[in-house]
Amino acid sequence: MSCGARDTHSFCFPFFLFLIFSLFSSFFSMAHFLVNTRPTADYVDRRELLRSRLDEGEFKKRRQPLLNRSATVYVGNLSFYTSEEQLRIHFLPCGPIRDLVMGLNEQSRTPCGFSFIVFETTEAAAMAVLNLSGTLLDDRVIRVSWDVGCDPTRRWGRGAEGGQVVDAVRHNLDEGRGGLGSQRRNELQVGVLTEEEELLPYTWVTPPVRKRKAQPVSGGDGNKRRRV
Repeated sequence: MSCGARDTHSFCFPFFLFLIFSLFSSFFSMAHFLVNTRPTADYVDRRELLRSRLDEGEFKKRRQPLLNRSATVYVGNLSFYTSEEQLRIHFLPCGPIRDLVMGLNEQSRTPCGFSFIVFETTEAAAMAVLNLSGTLLDDRVIRVSWDVGCDPTRRWGRGAEGGQVVDAVRHNLDEGRGGLGSQRRNELQVGVLTEEEELLPYTWVTPPVRKRKAQPVSGGDGNKRRRV
C-alpha cells in the first residue's frame, strides 16, 4: 500500500511540473500574439507624401519594407530644454544607440521638441516603442513611434518661426515649449516664453539651404525665367 502511494507521488510530481511548464508556455505564446511587434507608421511625413503623389494608404504600403528593416524611432512631445544626455539615459536600457538626431528650430538652431534615435538593432527599437511610449521624460509624457530613418532634411522644424507645426497652431500655454503657439502669440502680441540661457544652440549644425523658386520675367519672352 505504501509502495503504491510512493509510486503515485513519484508519478504525479513530474506530471505536475510538466503541467506548470505547459501553462507558462501557453501564456507566453498568447502574449506574443497579443502584442503586435510589427513596425507600423503612426506618423506620415506630409512633405514626403506630397512628393510621392500617392494616396496615404499606398504611400504607407510602399514604405513598409523600409520600416521592417528600420532601427530608428521618432520621439515627440519633448521639452525644448531636454538634452541629448537625458535622451540617451532614458533609451539606453532598450539597447545600444548608434546615433541621436535632435530636431532643431530652423531659425534659432535650438531644440524644438522632437528627436530621432537610431539603435544598433531593430529589436532595441521595438523595445523602445513598446515600453517607452507614454513614459515621463523631463516631466513630460513622450511619444515613441517607428520611423523609416532620418536624413539631414528631417531634423528641422517646418512650422511658423522655424519650429514644429503643432507649436504654431496650438492655443494652450506650454512652458516647456515656448509658451503659447506662435499664431496665438501674434494675435495677443506677446513674446516667446523661453529661458534663453537654458536653450542649447546647435551652432555647429549647418542650417538648411532653401531653393528659391523661379519666376517668369515680366515682359519680353515669356519662356525666360529668373531667380528671386
